[in-house]
Parts: sequence; C-alpha cells; structure tokens
Amino acid sequence: MASHTVALDGEAHAALKAMKGRDESFSDVVKRIAKPRKSILDLAGAWKELPAADRKALEAYYAQMEEGSKRRARRSA
Repeated sequence: MASHTVALDGEAHAALKAMKGRDESFSDVVKRIAKPRKSILDLAGAWKELPAADRKALEAYYAQMEEGSKRRARRSA
C-alpha cells in the first residue's frame, strides 16, 4: 500500500494523537473520523422484527427513564 506525507500543525497533531487508541495508527484514526456518518433514516424500521414483548419492555423502560428525567427537572426548577 502506498503511503503519503501529510503536514499537520502542532495543534492538529495533538488533537489526532489524543483520538488515537493504543493499538491504532494515525491512518486508522483518520479513516475512523473521516468515514461518512449514517443517516438517522437508516434506523427506520429497525425494531420492526423485534418481538412484541421485547418492544413493550423497551417502551416501558424509555417511559420510566423519561418520567425520571421530568422529576429531576421539576426538582431543579
């Protein structure tokens, strides 16, 4: 595989280095952060095949989390 030299200023190098994992090369970091992000629309219908019992359990969990969030907001207001 061919390699290329890229010039970075100190701040850019430090930022890239901070994002670099222990077993990751700088090329790996650049590829990871440069890859296109998925659209939220890609998730549409993702739960379609989820069994009804599991879907209801998730809905109940999220409703409980939302209620807890509302209670905390009311207390801090």
